[in-house]
Amino acid sequence: MLWNSEDLIFRLIAFLIGIVFHELAHGYVADRLGDPTPRRDGRLTLNPVSHIDPIGLLLILFGPFGWAKPVPINPLAFRGRKWALAAVYAAGPGANLLIALGLALLWNGIGGVLAGIPGLGGVFVTRLFGYSVYINVVLALFNLFPVPPLDGGRLLELAAARRLGKAWHTFATIGPFVLLLVVITPLSQYVIIPWVYGGLRLFAAWTGYTF
Repeated sequence: MLWNSEDLIFRLIAFLIGIVFHELAHGYVADRLGDPTPRRDGRLTLNPVSHIDPIGLLLILFGPFGWAKPVPINPLAFRGRKWALAAVYAAGPGANLLIALGLALLWNGIGGVLAGIPGLGGVFVTRLFGYSVYINVVLALFNLFPVPPLDGGRLLELAAARRLGKAWHTFATIGPFVLLLVVITPLSQYVIIPWVYGGLRLFAAWTGYTF
């Protein structure tokens, strides 16, 4: 799916849906597992304003990537800390995948009816569904990329940091710079793009949804 200026509104709506439920899922799971920090900071809400990072929003609309405000958590508040943290970190990408899956299956079932809405309504619904499925899958895949500070990097930290010791500390320190370098340079063609598009193909094969 290629970006173009005519589809700006669809990207905006789809991205807001994705980031709101992504961050809400992080906060909700943390809250349920005993950490009151997200609730105290007003992050257990569907209000997009509470989750938007202005620069991250502009970049997802006009650039190759973007981000939301991370939900603050207190790891010391959890019992069974390692597994609780794993659940919190996995919740965001998991929410995006569930949204994409639900929308894809709904479209597979009644997409023809929705696309047939008279006038511009059918076009609007078709594009909104398309971008919402696509962006939610991409958000899940990108956030599962195993580099800190992404969710995938945090999950990798839980699994491997103790064994890797100082090597992990070094990797975690430079992780944000490595991620930025990969995203904004031609390296993305060999790392990020294969990761994301491989996941999109798997999603399409599993659900029968056509991007």
